[in-house]
Amino acid sequence: MVEVIRTDKFRLYPNAKQKSLIHNHFGQTRYVYNQILGKIVNKEYGVTTNKKGEEIPVIPSQTTIVNEITHLKLIHSWLYQTGNDFLQASIANLYRACKSFLSSKGGFPKFKSRKDYEQSINFYAGSRAKFDENYVFLPFPKETQFNKEDFKIKYKKHKTNHDLPKNITDYTISKDNLNQYWISFTYKTTISHTVKTNKACGIDLGLKDLLITSDGQKFENNRPLIRSEKGLKRLQKSLSRKKKGSKNKEKARLKLAKKHKKVKNQRNHRNHIISRQLVDLYDIIAMESLQIKNMLKNSKLSKAISDVAWGDIQSKIEYKIAEKQGCFIKIDKFYPSTKTCSCCGNVKDKMSLSERTYVCHECGFVCDRDINAAINILRAGIKELLRNTQELSKIMSTEALEDLFKTSWVDDVEKMGLLHCSKLI
Repeated sequence: MVEVIRTDKFRLYPNAKQKSLIHNHFGQTRYVYNQILGKIVNKEYGVTTNKKGEEIPVIPSQTTIVNEITHLKLIHSWLYQTGNDFLQASIANLYRACKSFLSSKGGFPKFKSRKDYEQSINFYAGSRAKFDENYVFLPFPKETQFNKEDFKIKYKKHKTNHDLPKNITDYTISKDNLNQYWISFTYKTTISHTVKTNKACGIDLGLKDLLITSDGQKFENNRPLIRSEKGLKRLQKSLSRKKKGSKNKEKARLKLAKKHKKVKNQRNHRNHIISRQLVDLYDIIAMESLQIKNMLKNSKLSKAISDVAWGDIQSKIEYKIAEKQGCFIKIDKFYPSTKTCSCCGNVKDKMSLSERTYVCHECGFVCDRDINAAINILRAGIKELLRNTQELSKIMSTEALEDLFKTSWVDDVEKMGLLHCSKLI
């Protein structure tokens, strides 16, 4: 059994009064967040310097920030209408964002606006969360204009392979740009071990074909954005012609948002299907690392690269194979997988995108360029694993290792390492 963290997202169905309640929670948590962020920006907690010698505001401790909630409640009594757990969660989010900025993992936090179409509130006190199969019960505050029944909001569960446990760690209530309300439950659970296949593969990412494996399998790129481009263009043109602030403009915006949501769902569904097929088939998956941000600077390919969503499918494969207790390997971004011959190891100086077939001038080897790159990626991944023989022996059996080193692209040094792994099992 493996312990994993799961999140289930369900649709909320609040009535008109409950929508007003949820928006009150959105507004009050946003107000507390912006007030404390404003104090940080105005350097009320002090000034320090970063590594470059530039002056930056001091980020106070989380305890200091939480104490600010009490002072704000003394000034604004209407903050008592929201449960303290929601207010503290917004402060925790701010503190985490500030720490990410200091560690250079993200930008400086931005102020929130009530005009944003997407809003959310978090509840991190999982032990005090109350819900059943059909309803979630929000904490009832001391002072409120709403009845206790209004804090009981209905949600609809979709079909899942597991039941929602009682010991959740947190949940999030959100509103998207389609004015739909959602609730996401996060919890820890255990899953059973899946059957080991004792197979490994390398994956090359592409635009014509989404994924190409070292076994020669190709997954088609269905291009959801490009296929819907004509309809999106028509809806965008209709939106731009509507009068600002009118009801017709809001109707046109919702139609456009719905179309974008459909494209997003199509891409997400495709990536889930493909990643599940690959994880069920292989125990070891090696994939190339790409500088996607730099690739998007190419104006001719930026739309196609954004549409293919390489980062999304990579993250889905990574977490699913971790649940299977397999191995996911990212190859160095500077490794010349496309230019290298998978038969003799010769590296070409140049290879243009128009060359779809790899022809080696040293040994005469001919192969599809993407399959050749996938084989090289698998080879580099196995070399990376050989540095930790115990890790490899946990993933593949002796017979599978013996079959692997019989392949033509594994050289003598790798064979010795694989044989050593098989003796350790």
